[in-house]
Amino acid sequence: MSLGKQMANIHHADDQPATSSTSYGPLAHVLRMRSKEFGPWSAGVTISQEMINQFGQLTGDNQWIHTDPEKAAARSMYGSTIAQGFFTLSLLPAFQKDELERVQRQLSGSLVHIKGSYQFKRPVAAGSTVHARGRICEARQGPHNTVFVDYEYEIAVACGKPAAIGTMVLLWTQRGM
Repeated sequence: MSLGKQMANIHHADDQPATSSTSYGPLAHVLRMRSKEFGPWSAGVTISQEMINQFGQLTGDNQWIHTDPEKAAARSMYGSTIAQGFFTLSLLPAFQKDELERVQRQLSGSLVHIKGSYQFKRPVAAGSTVHARGRICEARQGPHNTVFVDYEYEIAVACGKPAAIGTMVLLWTQRGM
C-alpha cells in the first residue's frame, strides 16, 4: 500500500485504537509508552538573530519583522525581531530527539512524520531560549505491520508560556520495508 493510501486510512470511522490487552509486537511497545502527562522539558536552544537570518535566507522568509532588528525595534509591536513560526517548529525534531530515538530503539525501525497540525500561541523574540516537551497519546496498527503513533507537543519560551502547540502522526515502519 502506498504512503498516500496509508495516510488516507488514518482517520476512518472504523479505525479503533488498539488496546494493550489485544495488541502485541511493535504496537504493544508503543502502547506502553503512552502518557496523559507531557514528558520533561528538553534542553534549551537560544534563538540568535543569526539563526533567524539563516532560516530566512534558506526559506525566503526575509520579512523585516524577522531580519531587520532596527526596523523591528522601531515599528514592531514586539519591540524586536521574532523568529519565523516555521523556524520554531523546525526545531522540534532536535528537541524531541532523545524521546523519539527511545521509541525507535524499542521498535527497531524508523519514524516518519506524515501528518500534523499546529497553532502558534506567541512569538519567539530573538535572544529567547525555547524548550519543548511531548507525549505519545495513542497508537494503532497500520497496514503491513506498520504503526501509527499520535504525538502531542508544545514548544515554550523558557519552559513557560507556549509559543507553539500541536499534534503529529508518525508512521513507524520496519527496516527493510
